[in-house]
Amino acid sequence: TEFWDLFCGIGGASTGAAMAGLTVKFACDASEDALKTHAHNHPGATHRCLQLPASDEQLMLPTDGRAFWIHGSPPCTHLSITQMRPDAQKVEEALGLVQWYLDLAARVSPRHWSMEQVANPKIVKMLYATRRANRMVDYIVVDFADLGVPQHRRRVLAGPPHVIDRVRAFRSVKRRVPIGRACPTMPRNAKYVRNSKVNGVHGRISIRKSMRRVTRP
Repeated sequence: TEFWDLFCGIGGASTGAAMAGLTVKFACDASEDALKTHAHNHPGATHRCLQLPASDEQLMLPTDGRAFWIHGSPPCTHLSITQMRPDAQKVEEALGLVQWYLDLAARVSPRHWSMEQVANPKIVKMLYATRRANRMVDYIVVDFADLGVPQHRRRVLAGPPHVIDRVRAFRSVKRRVPIGRACPTMPRNAKYVRNSKVNGVHGRISIRKSMRRVTRP
């Protein structure tokens, strides 16, 4: 299956797709520097510097009916909940870009698409309404620490139901890991550090006044 990466950045999604056996066919981003890095890592793809939204022709979308995967990570800078004083106009523009991508993906490749975005309540509300109107749209809010990222990062993953169901089905083994004076900068509250499913464990760091013990489920 060929992979289209919109808002590709330096190619995180493309690299994951290639590792999963997909062929990265097309990538676009508004940053020329990001595209140069992407092209270095995925030289076989067609690269275009585009300010999205763009037409199907500009995105070189297949018109012969063959299956392909389209992925998008619309810019989230103005949608992040860490924004202290968000610019209302830029927030609306960012939301509009997300809605454009959702409409595009569900239209051109209804069974092969995905989106990653921040877990902004407005995004979740948009996806809820979109899911009610289109049975080929589903979503889930996940903490990427559960998927192997060494920090807490809540994101919305959207795609067709059979893709999101695979994420929901993910389960991991948990164990408690001790922490002591070796990590003096760790805040004095409960923290979670999880490694990947490949290693077969979930690490939980819980700081207590008493002696820590490693326990298994």
